[in-house]
Amino acid sequence: MRIASEGGQEYLLLHDGEGWLTRATDAEAAPGRLGWQRWTADIAPADAWSETADYDPRRTPWYETALADTGRSHDEVRWTRPYPFSGAGDVGLTLVKRWARSGAASIGCVAGFDVPLRSVLAVIDSLVRAGEGRAFLV
Repeated sequence: MRIASEGGQEYLLLHDGEGWLTRATDAEAAPGRLGWQRWTADIAPADAWSETADYDPRRTPWYETALADTGRSHDEVRWTRPYPFSGAGDVGLTLVKRWARSGAASIGCVAGFDVPLRSVLAVIDSLVRAGEGRAFLV
């Protein structure tokens, strides 16, 4: 899950198989700095580190999809096209939704939930094993 503001701040929460990770980014106040934190099973802070990268959440497919003018309601939930997730090495889709504070003229924030294609394919593969027939993704 990720949330980003129109000011370039982003907070990412993900599970990497070893536990939970968070990443905080502020593309305007600290451009290129990604602050990572690993959390224990008891939700206590463990390791913390920083990385540098040319990353601005406002220039990502998930953020841009949320802002795209599709001629439909700006309140709709949208899917991105498949794209490579930054730094993770996975390809997937992101379910995105934008919102603004009540009465605000700007977009406010965008929230996204990543769905790696390997997860979708694993579900499809399990359907094939469960019975006879074939399952496929279009």
